[in-house]
Amino acid sequence: MHGFLDENCAECMVSIAKFCLSSNIPISLIDHNTGKMQVRGKTIRDFTAFMTASLKNFPVYERNLEDFLRLCKSIPYDVTLILITPYLFR
Repeated sequence: MHGFLDENCAECMVSIAKFCLSSNIPISLIDHNTGKMQVRGKTIRDFTAFMTASLKNFPVYERNLEDFLRLCKSIPYDVTLILITPYLFR
């Protein structure tokens, strides 16, 4: 079951990245485990990096809402944050 969800989440991330990059909307991919930026892009030319990142990312199943809120505190207010997750609460 997790493999199916992983694939769908990665596909969703890649679709959002493609839309943003095609529209010249700068985006970044942040690793939830470390809070560090993995990939940054501004145009569709940067799309390959997001495809590669979607293959490298490992799923994170042991996170809760408090972890997400902690991450949000470190993100500037002028940023749109998209959290792709199959579960919000357990």
